[in-house]
This record gives sequence, structure tokens and C-alpha cells, in this order.
Amino acid sequence: MLRGLILSASVALVAACGGGGGGGSSGGLPGGPVAPNEYKVQLTASRTSIPLTLDLNPCTNPPSYAWPGAATIFVNASRDRTNDPIPGGDEVFGCNVLSGLESGALYYFRGNEDDRVEILCGPDDEREIEGAFRNIVLGSNSGGNSFHVLSTNRSGTVVVRCTATDPVSGEQAFKDISIAVGGAPTGLPSQLVLNLSAPNALIRQGQNGPTQLVVQVEVVDEQGQPVPNPIAGGANLMASIVTGTAQCAAGAGANLRSGAVTAKSVTAATINGQAQFSVVSGEDAGSICVEFYSDRSDNSVSNGISQLVYNAVAIPVYDASDFDTALSITTEAALPDAFFGTPYAQFLAATGGRPPYTWALRTGSTLPTALTLSTDGVISGVPSQVGDNYSFIAVVTDSIGRTAERSFRLNVKDAAGFGLRVVTTALPGGVAGSTYSAVVTAAGGTPPYTWSSIPAAPFPGVALAATGVLSGVPPAAGTFSANFTVTDSTGATASRVLQIAVQ
Repeated sequence: MLRGLILSASVALVAACGGGGGGGSSGGLPGGPVAPNEYKVQLTASRTSIPLTLDLNPCTNPPSYAWPGAATIFVNASRDRTNDPIPGGDEVFGCNVLSGLESGALYYFRGNEDDRVEILCGPDDEREIEGAFRNIVLGSNSGGNSFHVLSTNRSGTVVVRCTATDPVSGEQAFKDISIAVGGAPTGLPSQLVLNLSAPNALIRQGQNGPTQLVVQVEVVDEQGQPVPNPIAGGANLMASIVTGTAQCAAGAGANLRSGAVTAKSVTAATINGQAQFSVVSGEDAGSICVEFYSDRSDNSVSNGISQLVYNAVAIPVYDASDFDTALSITTEAALPDAFFGTPYAQFLAATGGRPPYTWALRTGSTLPTALTLSTDGVISGVPSQVGDNYSFIAVVTDSIGRTAERSFRLNVKDAAGFGLRVVTTALPGGVAGSTYSAVVTAAGGTPPYTWSSIPAAPFPGVALAATGVLSGVPPAAGTFSANFTVTDSTGATASRVLQIAVQ
């Protein structure tokens, strides 16, 4: 019998479906042979559908059969023809999870010390909790027993099989039962979750320090479940380096790598909801600002983006010779306007001190509703309240505890009042002779949108699809401009001139 394992929140999503069977009988003809009197196993459950358990921290929410995400399973066995219950004894039933361990596990809750595991909740806080099992062994009392299935934070179906061995024939009878965990997810992107490898800061090329890190992106739906893999040959995630802004000065020489592709903008197909990109520094210090896009409408960025799902990260790049100069925030106090219901991102930048930096709001300071400030200095979210002159104070702390702060101002405008507009303010740069991909996005008006540009091929070697996807291979270096126009379903239009810098 396996000792219990505490299931953590990092288990991956697997959905499975179950069946049943085992232990049948055959009827006898009058005056003929007597029908076999085999064992048969029966499984019933207090509930066959349970909700997710989002708090899987055993210190704050130890396993309990009273959890909303708990089901009691009753197992019984008897002779098929006479219904005589299985004899009492130890180790009569064996039950195991056939599939769906990511979504739930088995628990005893019978008060035995062997069923419990020790956990550490603090330096002097050692506790015992019920253990989670892949399989359990139960005795029989009056032909039956019971155990429990507890859910995790991953939706799916837990399929459990219980067996009993006939002491006369030695044959096993079994029965399966399925417990559905969580509701039916849509499988459409709702959030992009970013995880960065160490280090969380880079050094300029040529200075004998870390010049590359990996960003892992998890694309999850509204229930926090990984989205399905996109269709073969398609991509459902795009990453782009922001260039041409003072806050993102290190982006000009930096690159992204995805598989064999090195560029300012790359796409990827998630596997079980996850994809990863490498970010490589260039010769400039400052911040590499990387934006990530997915599309909730169809889990694809290959055909444009209709319902933007967005996240961003700022990766500081340092010049070793600048260490220990005065720490200061360089972002201007008046931030670009945000719009109600439209994804927003603003990168904060600092210089000097002893990198890496950590960002936070000063105690008592708040951002507009639904916006947050990440520790790497990105203000992001989808504003849910309109208002002007929101004021807040951001504090940056270097690696030895020195701080600098600045007061910022931000307006959140009513999107409806501004009608249809082009959201994209800057395009990622390109590399001559290398594949280029990017997307222009819009908000307001009445979707769906159709895109066009003047000139029709906006940049040398780069074409614009009606969905807003830019793709091609720029043949030569230079800075090129084009006027992009979006048209909504009512015929309303909005335009913006955008540039691409090709190295």
C-alpha cells in the first residue's frame, strides 16, 4: 500500500472518462447445471460531480471529508446468485485511480496513524494531515466499506476501480465509478500566466554575465485550466519586443528565440497550455519590454486577434559599469491614458543602484480598479472604472535595499466615448532577412474588424492580412512607416501611422 502524497496546486490538467464492469453471472436452465455464484462488486457515491478545490495549501486548508470538493464512495461485494455478502476481514478491497489523478485522489479518513503524513507549516509548526493516495486497501465489514475522493484545482474526471478476490475460485471481480471534477471549461484563453527563469535581470552583451533568460507562458481559460493545443501548424501565442520607447530602451538590440526562429516577434503553439520563449539581451542597457498576446475568440493568433488576451513583462538589462550609481526612476510622471474595458500595459523604468530591482506601490497607495503593478515594474490589467487624475506612488528597491520613488498620474477614459480606435502604438522591430510577425489591434466600435494600410504592403517584404496580422521577411535594414486603418462592421474607421525599424 502506497504512503500518502500531498497533492499540490502545480499538478497539470488531464481530463478522462471512465466505465465499469466485472463480475457477471450466467443463468442455469431448469434441471441443468447450477449457475455460477461469482462475486460481484458494487460502487455508489454520495455525489458523482464535485467542484474544484482552489486552496490546496494543506496548512490553511487541510484535507477534510467535509470539503465541498469531496465525495464518499461506498464499496460492497456479494455473491452474484445468492447475494451473500463478502466475508469480513482485512485487505478485502483494493481500490485505485485508473485515470484523472491530476483532478483528484483517494483518502481514508478512518483515524489510522498510517493514513496520515507530516507537513511543516513553519519553523516550529509540524502537523499531521490525511494523506492522498493513488490506491488504497480496505477491509470488509458486513460486506462493504467506504472511502473518499477529494478534488484538486484541475478539472477532469477521476475514474476509480475497486476489486475483490473470490477466495474459492481466486478470480477477481471489479467495478469502476467516475467522479466529474469542476464544470466544463470553454478551452478558450482567458489569462496569460508568466514565469521567468533565473536570473530575472540580464547584462549587456560582452560583459561576462547572464544575457539570456527563459519566459514560460501558460495560457489558461476562465477556470484556470490549460487551453487545448492549437490545430496542427497553427499558433495561439505571440510574443513581441516593444521598441522605440524610452522605458524600453534595451529592446532595440534584443531578440526573442522560439525554436529555430530568432526575431523581435515570434509565435508559438502551446503544449498542454504552455509555451516558452528565450529573451536575449543586446548591447543596450535599460529594459527589454515583451508583450504577449492570445485570442479568446478562437485560441489562435495565426488569423489575427479579435478578443485580445494580454500580458507583459519588463526585463532589466544592466551595464556592469553603472552599478552603485544613484538609484532613480526614469519614467515620466504622466502616464499614457488607459481605456475602460481595454487591456492596458505601461512599463516603469529605473537606473543606477545595485540591480536587480523590485517594484511595489507605497503603502496606502492604490491603482485604478483592476490594474496591478508587478514586481518587475509593469502596470497592467483591464480597467473597470472610469476616472481622471488617478494618483499613486511607485517605489523601486534595488538588491541591497536602497529605494527610490515617484508619484504618477493616470487617466482612465470611457472607451465608448472614443469610439473605434487603433490600440497598437508601436510595432516590434525586425531583422533583415529574418521572418517577421506582429499584429495590430483595435478596440471600440462594433467588431469584427477589417484592416488595410497605405501603402497596401505596409513595409518592404511584409504583408498585412485583413485580420491585422503582419508577416513576411524584410529584405533590408531601415525605418519604414505606414498608415493603418481599421474598419468595423458598421463602416466606421480609425487610423494610426506606425513604424517598423529593421536592423
